[in-house]
Amino acid sequence: MKKMKKDKGLLGEVQFSVHCRRHGLASTHQRWAVYKELAGTLKHPDAATIYKGVKKRLPSISLDTVYRTLRTFESKGMVVAVTTIHERTRYDADVSDHAHFVCTQCGAVTDIDEIEETDINLLKNRGNFGKVSSVRVELHGICKECSRRSQ
Repeated sequence: MKKMKKDKGLLGEVQFSVHCRRHGLASTHQRWAVYKELAGTLKHPDAATIYKGVKKRLPSISLDTVYRTLRTFESKGMVVAVTTIHERTRYDADVSDHAHFVCTQCGAVTDIDEIEETDINLLKNRGNFGKVSSVRVELHGICKECSRRSQ
């Protein structure tokens, strides 16, 4: 059983349909399945992992459809791409301003709850370089699990 994400701006099915229409997208069952798979996990999966989960419910979906859907969602601000040191882009349905820890050994991506939203808002409102629309904080290092394995 998947651990469900905390409710931070994640969309329900009706909200998803409204959001798609607002951005000029058709709300298809394939798009909903991709979004639901991503929003239902804390693991920040890559496209191939999302595809494997969606394929169980929609056997006719292609990996290309999942990739295109994720890129479309990202361009519409419905999901966030998380950079990693490794070659795979990871995705997050939580589009609120929050921080991530990225393990440079295994590529795991986790939300950092210890950084308060108020701290992130300070970054948004700091300086005279222009209007900031979003803040993405990523800390890179070695996760606890990889540290334990190497000892």
